[in-house]
Amino acid sequence: MIKGAIFDLDGTIIDSMGLWMEEGNKLLKEYNVPDYEEICRTWVPKSMYETCVYVSEKFGLNKDELVRIWESKMEYHYLNTVTLKGNILNTFNYLKSKDVILMVATATKRELTDKVLERLGIKDYFTHIYTTQMVNKSKDYPDVYLACSKSANLGVNECFVFEDAYHGIRTAKNAGFNVIGVYEPTMNPYVDIVKKYSDYVIKDYDEVKELPIFN
Repeated sequence: MIKGAIFDLDGTIIDSMGLWMEEGNKLLKEYNVPDYEEICRTWVPKSMYETCVYVSEKFGLNKDELVRIWESKMEYHYLNTVTLKGNILNTFNYLKSKDVILMVATATKRELTDKVLERLGIKDYFTHIYTTQMVNKSKDYPDVYLACSKSANLGVNECFVFEDAYHGIRTAKNAGFNVIGVYEPTMNPYVDIVKKYSDYVIKDYDEVKELPIFN
């Protein structure tokens, strides 16, 4: 029986991956990084921080400066322009009606996460919120998902992870979680991985209530 739902933030709860990609392209272009578009396509789906680590090590740039500028750009969007993924409120309410505990597991810093959830009026839906910084591990490791399930006193088999990032989907599945891949255009190069490791892949949140696992 499913008792918990763990949601990624960017690209899963909020429609922000295009903005992360746009701001990343602008920033790396300003720093004259070669093949910046390909770098962003490859690395941004993992995380902004990992993108900055890669670029700083390969091209000798200041990682902390890149992170600071990129985060400041995204903070503006979080506070002003970012919207929810379509029909996700219906899904939150549906899962709540089934007594499913809702949680967040994200690579975005806690301060920014709280700000955007509060602005959009949805923070109170979530019982537990964990970031990769809080567990000191990226989503190449299951720690952030496990922190959620353990905090809710649930086993991994009692939880579904909603995720758009291919590496997060793979990590969660390998850790024993049930996984719903949430379609996001940035996953297109990795669609085979997404399909391989997801129990279900949805393009719209209205599909959730039709899934047999929640009925």
